Amino acid sequence: MTRLNADMSDDTFMSMVACRLRDDGGCAYVSAGHEPPLVWRAATSSFDTLDSTGLLLGLLDAEEYGECVLPPLARGDLLVLYTDGMWEAADRAGVPFGIARMQTAIAGAAARGAEAVRDALTAGTMATLDGQAPLDDMTVVVVERR
Repeated sequence: MTRLNADMSDDTFMSMVACRLRDDGGCAYVSAGHEPPLVWRAATSSFDTLDSTGLLLGLLDAEEYGECVLPPLARGDLLVLYTDGMWEAADRAGVPFGIARMQTAIAGAAARGAEAVRDALTAGTMATLDGQAPLDDMTVVVVERR
C-alpha cells in the first residue's frame, strides 16, 4: 500500500482492502479507510466485530498499515467484502440500507451459501434504491469456507 500511496497525486485519495485467505481457513486483511469485512460465523450465527486498519490511501505519505488476523474460518463461515456504496444506498426518504440490514440479509441467506448471500445483499440494496440510480459504486464479494 505504501507504493500506491507514493504514486498518487497530492489531491487524490482512495480506500482499499486486501484480504489473504489460506487453504486452512486462515484469513488476514489490511484496510486503508475501507469498510472492514463482515464475517459470519455459522456455528454461532453471529458476526465478528472488525476494525479498519488505517487511513485512506493518499491522505498521509508515511501512513503505515497493520494487518488484522482473524480466527480461522470454519466450514460454513462467510467473509463479505463490500464498498460503502452498498450500505449507503438510500431510499427516497434518504434512509440508507445500512450495515444492520446488510447483516440481516447475510444472516437470512447464510445457510444457502455465498451466492445466496450475494443475491440477498444485491436485492436488498436495489429494493432500497427503488429504481433510483446509486450515488456510488456498489461492489460485494462473498467468500464461503467449505
